[in-house]
Amino acid sequence: MKHKKYIIGLITIVAIVILYIVLLKEESNSNSINPVKKEAPLRVNSELSYKLDIDPSNFKVLEDCRLKAIKKGVLTDDNQPYVKGILTVNESKYDVKVKLKGALRSHWIDPIRLSFRIVIKDGERLENGLKVFSIQSGTQRGSLVELYYHHYLKSNGLIYMNYSNINFSLNGTFLNNYAIEEFFDTPLLANNNKVEGPILKFVFDEYWESVDWMKPNLSVISIMKAFDKTYHTAPVKSFKFKSGRQDNWRELSNQAIEQLNKFRDGLAEAKDVFDLKLMGKYFAVNTLFGSQHPAFATNIRFYYNPTTELIEPIGYDMEVIRDLTLANERDRGANYWPNKVSLPLFTAQLFSDPEMQSSYMESLTEISEKSDPNKLAEVFKEEILFFKKLNAKNFDDHIKMLQSNLVEIKSELEKQK
Repeated sequence: MKHKKYIIGLITIVAIVILYIVLLKEESNSNSINPVKKEAPLRVNSELSYKLDIDPSNFKVLEDCRLKAIKKGVLTDDNQPYVKGILTVNESKYDVKVKLKGALRSHWIDPIRLSFRIVIKDGERLENGLKVFSIQSGTQRGSLVELYYHHYLKSNGLIYMNYSNINFSLNGTFLNNYAIEEFFDTPLLANNNKVEGPILKFVFDEYWESVDWMKPNLSVISIMKAFDKTYHTAPVKSFKFKSGRQDNWRELSNQAIEQLNKFRDGLAEAKDVFDLKLMGKYFAVNTLFGSQHPAFATNIRFYYNPTTELIEPIGYDMEVIRDLTLANERDRGANYWPNKVSLPLFTAQLFSDPEMQSSYMESLTEISEKSDPNKLAEVFKEEILFFKKLNAKNFDDHIKMLQSNLVEIKSELEKQK
């Protein structure tokens, strides 16, 4: 009898030890990506729930890319392979290919809160028409700031992007404060009522490679020097649309690239290359937000309008609203004010054209007279409320900062009369 009790006791102890090991393993897995975790609960405050599932072998490919980027300090094009995945939007499932995105470490330094570029395969699209898009932490775009920015672009007749906060889970792990952002593809032009035409960008691989991003206390001045050094040699390329393109797209693309290169090389005036009315509005809206980050040549994207044969700006990636009164040389290029800060080469070259300066000042005047942050926020108040429900943190009063910058703009315009 004693022998039997001894065996039962031993079995009980072994069972407890096994249970403890299992619990420890689950706790350990909760601190890293586990490709087979249980489903995350749906959140009740969103119309759409996005779930991305990537199997262990494919996720290891992305993890290897992440580790290489950490060692190098930057994620470059040669370290961004696509892998297969499944995206579930509510009850609809899509076969997708996925890669890491974002040059700098904030996009991938955390092993869980990663930024992804996603392409839906087999000719399918999301219900909103998107085939190519990014899913990333809202902090990559300044969280609520980006919502304000795109609505301001839209209200000023500028190209804006489909951007919204979403409920998102990765391999069953719910990740708070995530957003979906459309990519540079034909739906972007269709949503903005634009004729299909090439979308261009400068390719700054040489710049990203030349800066030691791991260097402690890396200064803005040294970064801008590296940028200036590579500006004139950065190739211009057009995006390869995933949603179809017209027959003469290659011809239009070459024409657009030639125009942008001529401007950069000083062989063409700004008025012959850009739609200066729209460029003036673009920089004026950026000034209202206190930042020209979207207009840095590393960030700005261009749309070549086949009808006007002129280039228009595409706004995205505002990141933060800055106080205009704090513009200074230590923050070179973040704020644009005449004679207050020196400018990155692309912006300086553009503003050397008197017609560009005139367009910019006219747009600033119009914004100072007609802009009302409170009224604009009413247009997308439901998005703001949803965003705040998704996040437990308190957020800056963006309306207050925009109103403060409006006061500063009016004051500056008065000085220049």
